[in-house]
Amino acid sequence: MTIDSRGFLARGLSPPLTDMQKIFKVFTHFLSIEERGITIEDELAEFGYRLEELHDALNEMEKWLRFDPEMPYLPSESLSTIAIVASELLGKGFGEELRVERFADSLGLDRNALHRALVDFGSRAGIDLPWLIGEEARVAMAEVICEKPDLSPAF
Repeated sequence: MTIDSRGFLARGLSPPLTDMQKIFKVFTHFLSIEERGITIEDELAEFGYRLEELHDALNEMEKWLRFDPEMPYLPSESLSTIAIVASELLGKGFGEELRVERFADSLGLDRNALHRALVDFGSRAGIDLPWLIGEEARVAMAEVICEKPDLSPAF
């Protein structure tokens, strides 16, 4: 144990957040009643969800992220609830896309990384959840391919 200059136990640095943990922070920030106001209940009702169902799904995601930060498993009901709600509400509204991008960037997800993380999350639920479209999306996904080493055998 280490004592800091104020006489408190010094905490070590927290491990860096995984992309799934960052996406969770984006979801909890922008898919909340605090952010969207009371109208979120009406918005959710338009596509058959209740606020309690969204909260339960986000709580389930938080529980699994504590168990495994890469979140290889999340019950399909929770996964699809979050993915559908995010596809409908995330970044919707005047100036909201920019706010989401800035918040994600503060967590270490630039626009391309945000796109990749959302696509990954959506693919787990079998739902298209892109952030970018067209050429921007292709470029964002190509960055991942370029970062991975070529493991194919050389002939």
